[in-house]
Amino acid sequence: MLIKRAVLDGIADGSMTMVFRRWRTVRVRVGTHLRTAVGVLVVESIDQVAPAVVLAELDS
Repeated sequence: MLIKRAVLDGIADGSMTMVFRRWRTVRVRVGTHLRTAVGVLVVESIDQVAPAVVLAELDS
């Protein structure tokens, strides 16, 4: 499973608006539709970010 159930539930209820993944190469494309346990997710954007940005996001 690409995204764990707890994260999917957060996306579904609106408490999560972005997900960070660590890949050597991009594995999805913008516009991809992913069928999940909570419904269909659409990949709206993919951005490369530094680890410090992720840590700052976790602290907020």
